[in-house]
Amino acid sequence: MSSLNRRSILRWLLLVAVLVFTITVAHRKGNDINVYLHAADQLWNSVDPYISNPYNQYLYGPFFALLLKPLTLLGYPIARVVWALLCMAALYRSWDIFRKEVLVPAAFSEKLISRMGLVLLLLSVNVYIHNLNLGQVTLPMLWCIIEGMYQIRKSRPWLGSAILAFGINLKILPLLVLFYYFLNRRWKPIILTMGILVLLLLIPALFIGWEANLAFHGHWLQMINPVGKKFGVEINDGCVSINCLMSRLPLSLDAMKWSTLVLRLIVVAVMTIYFFRRRNMARTSVQYWKDISMLFLVILLVFPHQMKYSMLFILPTGAYLLYRFYQQGSRWKGIYYLSAFCLVVPAIMGRDIIGNSATDFLDTIGILGIINALLFALLISEKEKAPSEVR
Repeated sequence: MSSLNRRSILRWLLLVAVLVFTITVAHRKGNDINVYLHAADQLWNSVDPYISNPYNQYLYGPFFALLLKPLTLLGYPIARVVWALLCMAALYRSWDIFRKEVLVPAAFSEKLISRMGLVLLLLSVNVYIHNLNLGQVTLPMLWCIIEGMYQIRKSRPWLGSAILAFGINLKILPLLVLFYYFLNRRWKPIILTMGILVLLLLIPALFIGWEANLAFHGHWLQMINPVGKKFGVEINDGCVSINCLMSRLPLSLDAMKWSTLVLRLIVVAVMTIYFFRRRNMARTSVQYWKDISMLFLVILLVFPHQMKYSMLFILPTGAYLLYRFYQQGSRWKGIYYLSAFCLVVPAIMGRDIIGNSATDFLDTIGILGIINALLFALLISEKEKAPSEVR
């Protein structure tokens, strides 16, 4: 049997193993997906989905709850499996875009591409399981941003903008992508995304009425306002955002709020200067992927309530750094060690892996938030070669 056939068989066996594991876990677990499914039933009955949810607080747009209504007809266990499979497909599609956009043009061998895929899988499996247990929206959000920006880059602005609009309607995080396009003077995707977003905000009114739709959206915006009082300070060891990092310091509440605001502004200012200075630069596909990676890191730092399961957002950065290491070799050794530390810690930071005491200690010092800041600084400070491919 040739080595190519062996690799193909191994890939299929790995896929089947991940598939079976995903279905098994999703069928018997899924705390947060139960929240979404119950909210879908509430919305369909014109009941406010942002109150009286027995599972937890629903924090996503009414349109998302409306989309999930057909799943509730299958029963919660089957609905959780379908949701988990969609999340798994989102992860695979994100990898496929990276492979086609970055690895294949770099003329990496299939063996090396498979090796990189395995490394990224191992780095993500811990956080993937965490998302699977909760039924979180992290993977769909990862896909929305990567796929939306990919389609826009490939001159399919309507499709890309529709995907970004759905992501904003789901969890507002892709708003940062519109700011990125603003800095790059890309007006068409901004206009299309905002126009489609308005339509998505109006669609639930066809099923629940105008007044209920308006009231529900008002409640949603109150809950998710990233600069509201609710998220000024978050005292939560499982959170990785800047506001949560500040809560770990011996500061007064006012000092925490002001330091959080200042640090957020610094991160946004640094990102703005970085992208603004490159606004006229023709980007290679690799540099474009680096831009995407940086946007995810800024989301983790600036937006509040980014919990451990959101650490899947560092995967694009991990993929980029892994590519750079294989490309640069020993010339990148110093950065490689720092990168390896930042990527391995989230991969092993679980009570079943390193134990309760070590996990609690790392949570207490906010290691995941520190890692996000280190990765952001690493991408910002990295020197690049002049691009040879026009965007």
